[in-house]
Amino acid sequence: MTVLIFLALAVLSARLPAFAASCTFELDVDAAVPRRAPVFMVQQGDEVALCVESKSALDVHLHGYDVAANVSKMEPATMRFVARASGRFPIEIHSKDGRRVVGYIEVRPR
Repeated sequence: MTVLIFLALAVLSARLPAFAASCTFELDVDAAVPRRAPVFMVQQGDEVALCVESKSALDVHLHGYDVAANVSKMEPATMRFVARASGRFPIEIHSKDGRRVVGYIEVRPR
């Protein structure tokens, strides 16, 4: 009986997801160069906070998650989300000068 209980617990614990982490990243849009856009890596299930700052007002958008924020001049904005979908998702800014990718969130499967 003890062996059966042990085997049942082992099977159940193998199916439980690993604990999610809380990840916080900072992105200075003015310092991001398009060819060298940073890649922030997380795992599925992680709680992510992306703090974006800029010297000018702009909108920032994380594609694939439809998370957006308005960045005021010299006042950072934070986008928070749970990394549910895996893949590489561009962080794009929308300003009076147009749009450009300034980084990526890469979500790896757990």
